[in-house]
Amino acid sequence: MSLAPSRAAVRHRTIAERLYVSVKTVANNVSAVMLKLGVEDRADAIAIIRSRRTG
Repeated sequence: MSLAPSRAAVRHRTIAERLYVSVKTVANNVSAVMLKLGVEDRADAIAIIRSRRTG
C-alpha cells in the first residue's frame, strides 16, 4: 500500500488552492457533477463535457 496521495487528491488540492476553497468543497462539487452526468470517473465526465462543447 502506497502512502503517496492519489492523483485525484493532488488535483483536488491544486484546484482548491487556485480557487481559495477547501479540498472537501472541490471533492463535493466534482462528485455532484459526476452524479448529474451519470458517470463514475473523471475521464468519462471530461469526455461528455467536451462532446457537449463541440457538439
